[in-house]
Amino acid sequence: MVEEFGSYEHVCLITTCRMYPDIHGFHCDEVLILSEGGAREVFYNLCGLSRGSVAGDPIRSLDLHPLSLNTLASSVCGNNWDASMLLKAWDDA
Repeated sequence: MVEEFGSYEHVCLITTCRMYPDIHGFHCDEVLILSEGGAREVFYNLCGLSRGSVAGDPIRSLDLHPLSLNTLASSVCGNNWDASMLLKAWDDA
């Protein structure tokens, strides 16, 4: 499916992965990780929780990867979670 969509002239697919897929015409750009302080700053700015150490384990578990942090922060915001709800959801996952 990826090769089919990628074969269209005016379509550009962007994916994230930890491995390099064997796809004709595939071009890889590395997304660098953030520092732990930078990752915390991004997370708290996006999710709206007050700053604290509550998100340390989830942030480190996501390898400080920007897209993953964005996804987690979006879940916190979209579900209207407080810090305890975030940790419960994280532990249940």
